[in-house]
Amino acid sequence: MATIAPPRLSAIVRGRLRPAAPDQPAREFPVWPAALLAVPIVARVPVFVAALLFESWSPNPNHIIPPWAQLLQAACFMALAFVLLRYGRADRRAWALGLFVLDAGATLLTPFVRAIENPSFITALTVHLRTDAFQAALLWYFAALFPRSSVRPGLARVFRLGTAVAFWLGVVLVAADTFADTLVRTGPPALASLAQELRRSSPSSSDWYFTLQFLWLTPLFVLMPWKLRDFGPGDRRRFALLMVGIVGGFLPLAANVVLESIWPWFAAASEPYARLKGAVIVIALTAVPLAGAYAALVQHALDVRLIVRRAAQYILARSVIRGVAAVPAATLGLMIVVNWDQPLAELLAGTRGVVLLSLAAAGVAAAAGRRRLLSMLDRHFFRDRVDASTTLLRLADAVRQVRTLEAYRQLLGEAIDAALHPESSVLFVAGADDYLHAVDADLLPLARRGALAQLVSASDTPLDLAGADRQVTDRLLPAERAWVDAANAVVVAPLRGADNLVGVLALGPKKSELPYAREDLALLAAVSAAMAASLARVVRAETDAGEGDAALADPPARECVDCGAVVAASVLSCECGGLLQRAAVPVTLTDRVRFVRRIGIGAMGVVYRAIDLRLQQPRAVKTLPVADAVLMARMRREAKAMATVQHANLATLYGLEYWRGAPMLVMEYLQGGTLADRLRTGPLPVDQALRIGVSISEALETLHATGLLHRDIKPSNIGFTAGGAPKLLDFGLATLLPRVASHAAASLVEGSTWAGSSVIGEDGVRGTPAYLSAEVLGGAPPTVADDLWALAVTLLESAVGDNPFRAPTVAATIARVLTDPMRAAETAAVLPPAARALFGGLLGPAAARPQTAGEFTARLERTLQSGG
Repeated sequence: MATIAPPRLSAIVRGRLRPAAPDQPAREFPVWPAALLAVPIVARVPVFVAALLFESWSPNPNHIIPPWAQLLQAACFMALAFVLLRYGRADRRAWALGLFVLDAGATLLTPFVRAIENPSFITALTVHLRTDAFQAALLWYFAALFPRSSVRPGLARVFRLGTAVAFWLGVVLVAADTFADTLVRTGPPALASLAQELRRSSPSSSDWYFTLQFLWLTPLFVLMPWKLRDFGPGDRRRFALLMVGIVGGFLPLAANVVLESIWPWFAAASEPYARLKGAVIVIALTAVPLAGAYAALVQHALDVRLIVRRAAQYILARSVIRGVAAVPAATLGLMIVVNWDQPLAELLAGTRGVVLLSLAAAGVAAAAGRRRLLSMLDRHFFRDRVDASTTLLRLADAVRQVRTLEAYRQLLGEAIDAALHPESSVLFVAGADDYLHAVDADLLPLARRGALAQLVSASDTPLDLAGADRQVTDRLLPAERAWVDAANAVVVAPLRGADNLVGVLALGPKKSELPYAREDLALLAAVSAAMAASLARVVRAETDAGEGDAALADPPARECVDCGAVVAASVLSCECGGLLQRAAVPVTLTDRVRFVRRIGIGAMGVVYRAIDLRLQQPRAVKTLPVADAVLMARMRREAKAMATVQHANLATLYGLEYWRGAPMLVMEYLQGGTLADRLRTGPLPVDQALRIGVSISEALETLHATGLLHRDIKPSNIGFTAGGAPKLLDFGLATLLPRVASHAAASLVEGSTWAGSSVIGEDGVRGTPAYLSAEVLGGAPPTVADDLWALAVTLLESAVGDNPFRAPTVAATIARVLTDPMRAAETAAVLPPAARALFGGLLGPAAARPQTAGEFTARLERTLQSGG
């Protein structure tokens, strides 16, 4: 979700918010009224609390809600307000809602404070701060910003008008409450009577002070569901929870106040049911802080970042286990003390005896189970006390069965986790280049010739970057410090082969937040030394060309440099006259596949057109351009990603084959070519481009629902069947939704001078630069929104025939994305107005972009319905 920055002082002075987006009318919301309200709202709470603690007040200020319940509710409201204001100050929505909740909590305390017999001057002055007259205004202001300011101008104007009217209503209520007595003495009778009715404590039974505010909130019942239609189903669920909690919590109280004001007979008729009304109001109001806290802290409907330290979690968990275990024994002891003078036989007779015996059994079971639970807790937060020799023997026995990097990583990770309990552990393995690459995470590679790798390789023990070796980080290059941050590395252990560094193991902080002890580092050093030789064997086995009869059965073919035709190794020249070179595939793969022609090549693989010999059907086969263990692991992950999802607009995976240890993906061959092929003859009609976008975004919705990102959407990765149906291809960069954020700025490798190629940056940024968002290029982890950005760029390119960000070099392309945010809008200026507005939102500021594939699809369909 996009973060909305808090109001700046300069904006308050000007009286206007900075524009969040060109088409977002949120810039017209005045900030200074809410900013002025914040001071008295925050001031009321400590004054009210101090007054109730040190001054005498009536024990029963409200006959509907019990005093203890109202005080407890006020405490819950103020606790939620503290969380929203303290930990959500980067989000203006949390800021607005926090002020409303805090004022509601102070309003619940107001009857108690007003009942103080001889209030101090400060207390009396604070009681007359009528900030509760602006509760409707604060809710309107929050609704206008939540989940984001509406991108529809008409709806945005309605919210602006409603917010302005609510603020002026508050001004009128404050004025009526302040000057009512003066108007009674000197003003017109009609105006004096109206002011008396609008007072906070009206002499009549009506409560128009709050009734008018509640009535003005009723349009939000229609406007908010209408506004939420612009967001995806996932966002709607998260946002609706918060709105239902607020509306449902205040609805019984609001209904009671409004009915008593409009129909005075309702108060008398409902008097016999006062306790029932009070119970309903208490239960409903309790839902407000609970739903608000859950939506903000768990569902992240607001940008509230409250982090409970791991050590505090451990102490709290131990206390809960001990407390629960002590309950049966404490209850049994209390019953015995209370009935001390009764005979034992009488005490054990009847129901009471059953209870006592049950409590005794429960106490014994709790005492026995407490140790086991505490032991499990210790194992979760701290490392087991393990014997180094036992661990090494177990690993040495298990590693003999390992044949792939994934199995090796899993085995090593499980052993390290069981022994040391780090928050994270990442294995980096030497690739075919000069870098160490993460096996199962999208993190920064580490240069093998860099200072950090050299220090790790030369050290006999792992580097403790948070302890004895922390000064090492001061001498690192910026790229290496970025690697440490991105990998969350606290300890780095070398995996040395016979003559070089074959890998490193990066461990994050311990779950217990304790430092790594000497025996921890010694154990890790022993494990690393023992596992290094096994890692070298696994890497060598994955990259070797193969041995024995299997290698001889399918010798490598030759392929034409010009036309890509695959021919037998004995052929000397191609029919087209082009030069022949060694191919990455054989002519036939056993009796399954015969390769015909190379149809594509990139950084992540080579694609061939082939024939399924069993079914006589065309296929596309993807393999690797070079033998590299890390790339092989990624290709196997790609196969798993493609097998995980099924959709009519996703390319079908038929199988995973191996040749000389290298994986080969046998996929659906799309005879209609790719979108890139079609664009070589010129742009597509706008409606045709948008219909392709609808199909691909629906496929992305399925992909994202499984927790996967595609990360390389571009015209060459969108193919067409013979019937013209579009399909999304190439899952080579597909990854699980990111677990570790990259904090480095992007600087993609200059080796690929064409900005349309998939490249991998030195800092781990992967993808095709011309289709990457500014956020990813700036170092942020990839998200669903970045897939949608790439698709939007692809559709704009399809409609106008040109990618707005592509430049001759990678560096120039990145510069365009990062420094020229209006370039896409300028490129879309040649399109019809509806399409121009569409791309202005899809490729505009982050707050205006769709956050889910479902919302993306909805925008495309609305544009198609409007005629493009």
